[in-house]
Amino acid sequence: MPITYIFKIFLKKNKLPLDLTGLSITLIIFKSDTKLLIASDYIAVTDVLNGELLIRLPSQKLTSIYDCNAQISLNSINTNEIIFPEFTFKSAIDNVVKSSKLQLSNREVPANSVTPSINAVTNNISKGLLQVICNQPGYDDFKQNASLNIDLQQYVINDIGRTQAKVADISSNDTIQFAFATDLHADDYLNYYDQIQTHLKAVIEIQKYGILDFIAIGGDLHSGVYPDKENPKGKLSELAKTLKASRIPVLVLHGNHDDNSYYVSEPANPVLSNIITKKEWFNRVIRPFKNGEIHDTEDSMSLYYYKDFYDKKIRVICLDSTDYPIIINSDGTMKWHGQNFWGYGARQVQWLQSEALNTLTRTDWSVIVLSHMATRNTDLMFNKYNPYNGNLIEGLLKAFMNGTDFSSSTSGDYGVSINANFKSQGPRKILCYVYGHTHTDQTNKPIDLGWNFINTSCCYSAGIKARTKNTTKEDLWDVITCDKSTGIVDCTRYGYGEDRHLL
Repeated sequence: MPITYIFKIFLKKNKLPLDLTGLSITLIIFKSDTKLLIASDYIAVTDVLNGELLIRLPSQKLTSIYDCNAQISLNSINTNEIIFPEFTFKSAIDNVVKSSKLQLSNREVPANSVTPSINAVTNNISKGLLQVICNQPGYDDFKQNASLNIDLQQYVINDIGRTQAKVADISSNDTIQFAFATDLHADDYLNYYDQIQTHLKAVIEIQKYGILDFIAIGGDLHSGVYPDKENPKGKLSELAKTLKASRIPVLVLHGNHDDNSYYVSEPANPVLSNIITKKEWFNRVIRPFKNGEIHDTEDSMSLYYYKDFYDKKIRVICLDSTDYPIIINSDGTMKWHGQNFWGYGARQVQWLQSEALNTLTRTDWSVIVLSHMATRNTDLMFNKYNPYNGNLIEGLLKAFMNGTDFSSSTSGDYGVSINANFKSQGPRKILCYVYGHTHTDQTNKPIDLGWNFINTSCCYSAGIKARTKNTTKEDLWDVITCDKSTGIVDCTRYGYGEDRHLL
């Protein structure tokens, strides 16, 4: 088994924790007169408000840079940069092993990133620990709050103000608040691409009030109808560029249109060369916002992941409901694709059990689930069939919520066996499961499950008569407020539609 070293770093200013909100982080290694940039895949922010991050390096990579000087670099959206003092991995590791008085942090870190004790390091167990405190007195000159320069109509600004006022009135120390905009379908036809850009800027505007904890984009960022996938790939990058103005975390979900498989009509199947691959999607709409999200340990580019909000004690799990196996038919077309085949892949189901749920050992934490689709057809989506392995997702979540066990299996290309036991963790709260896809507003709390499913309608309005252009009704998204203590969920609507209150 390959050795991986976990380095824990605290960034501080004048002995005070450094708020990393909205900042991009780079680890620079100086080697043989060149600068090596450690990819963000190896860096995870574990406490954004207290300047805490982890760097995971395989032993092979650490060996090659063991004696090199390293620096942490921070950048804000207005391109200001700050460089922290240099350190070396060698001296830091030696300091940890030799120091008997080292104070380990009491802060929580993800349970799948276990921080070893001093004895563990001394005994040469396969994980190391680094604590680097970087003081930067000049941080006051580092501007985080530069103007966004967003050009919005006055009616949008006014309605954003009214929406945030509603959210502020129902928020408390026990609530988490996030914007959920889904089914953008930002395409050229009907000139709707420019309108979606404006809608996203409205979402960015409300986060400036400081009332939101994160923004979630629920999938189907485009319609996937292009003979040349370079067109939607470019649009994905431009949408991400707009959302990059956010100073709070942005979580993006993968929808069934997003692989561009709709450029052919059923029953024809697409070819792989015109599919937007997982890597292409990840690099355009997930990598730009990486800020402590935890992906699959077996797939650092997984389109499913979770993010912990330590101050709220809530884990937000983002699922990929279009997670299909890549199998090529004899005619060169794809057996599975986003247009007609929806589900949760075998590895994703295993990850949900072993890495997203089993690792949440803290008894006072709750869970929110986000996905482009729900887990079943009946009462939730009204499609032609249930998503593959949707029953396993439900079974795992229900067992986690009740503190029980769950065993089941499926067969075929999506086949997987599950044997989960959450009895030692005890019952937990699943605050809600939020999704898009259906282009309708609906809520349901299936009796056999016991948590609220919240469906938000489509952000795009092309061809919908009631969504009058150049008015607030043109737009549509929710600010969702979840109360941990009461279990109450409020959906405050911006744009077309009504507010919703769920018990």
